[in-house]
Amino acid sequence: EFCELGHVVTPGPGGIPSFVDRALAEIGCERRIAVESSDHALTMSIVAATDYVAITPAHLVQNQLDRFATFAIPFALAPVQLCASWHPRWQFDPAAVWLREQLSGAAAVWNAPALAAA
Repeated sequence: EFCELGHVVTPGPGGIPSFVDRALAEIGCERRIAVESSDHALTMSIVAATDYVAITPAHLVQNQLDRFATFAIPFALAPVQLCASWHPRWQFDPAAVWLREQLSGAAAVWNAPALAAA
């Protein structure tokens, strides 16, 4: 039933299936993609104006609960793994240290639960 809903997606580069679509394929499901959007803000605007749904990290809609109905996605998603690398000479550079701290904080937020917004 979930996969039969009209989904708004922001596709990645090169038509590579997203981690969401790979997780759905593992359980024999394929989303009905109604609209492809160029960015997350547009995706959420489309969802707000239609009866379509979008899968989004929970923190991106928590301050907009008056605009969206949300529900837990009905399948498991593996945590997203992010990696960063740098040349050893930048190990203690204050700007590089700051950037790594920002990336680490952002990554922690992105591994929060995903919701479907409708």
